[in-house]
Amino acid sequence: MQEMHLHQLTLHYPHLAAAFAYVPQAEEHLRRIQDLNVSWQGILRSGATRKYAEVVVSESTQELPATDTFDIIYAGGASIF
Repeated sequence: MQEMHLHQLTLHYPHLAAAFAYVPQAEEHLRRIQDLNVSWQGILRSGATRKYAEVVVSESTQELPATDTFDIIYAGGASIF
């Protein structure tokens, strides 16, 4: 997968590029997202099985109205071991 830079993002995904305009060090965050995507694709293609903990929440929560919509939510980072 070829790395996409912010100026290329503007051509293909103008709304996402506009949102990145507000992110400090946007180019670095875009690279991290692309790295995570490459890692995830590698895991999927490898056929490796991973065990995940099942989380069940049985309490009810109050629904909040949606105020915005997002193409991507990026929080923190990840390490692949």
